[in-house]
Amino acid sequence: MDSRARHEAHSRLVCLCVCRADGFKVGCDFTRAAFSPDAHYIAVGSADGSVYIWNVDTNKVEHILKEHHSRFILPRNAVTAVSWHPYGSFLLSVDRAKTAVVWGDA
Repeated sequence: MDSRARHEAHSRLVCLCVCRADGFKVGCDFTRAAFSPDAHYIAVGSADGSVYIWNVDTNKVEHILKEHHSRFILPRNAVTAVSWHPYGSFLLSVDRAKTAVVWGDA
C-alpha cells in the first residue's frame, strides 16, 4: 500500500465507542488496553490498581477487578498492561510493583 492509500484509509476512521467510568484514571503514559478475542469487551488498568472491563456494545462498565493490589501495601500500584487469552478464558494484568495476576471465572 503506498503512502497515499494509507492516508486515505486512515482518514476514514471514525469514533465507534467512548468508555468512561467514575474512578477510572490511566496510571502512566505506557498503560496498555486490550480487546477481548471476540471484540465485545475492552480491558484496561487504572491508577488505583483496578482493572476496568467495558462492554463495547453498550459502552458500560461490566466489571471492576479490584483484587489486583496487595491489601497491605499502600498506595496501590497502577495496572500498566492487560492481555486476554486468545480464547477469552483468562485475562492477565500486570502492575508497577512487578505483580502479574491471572483472572478467570470461578
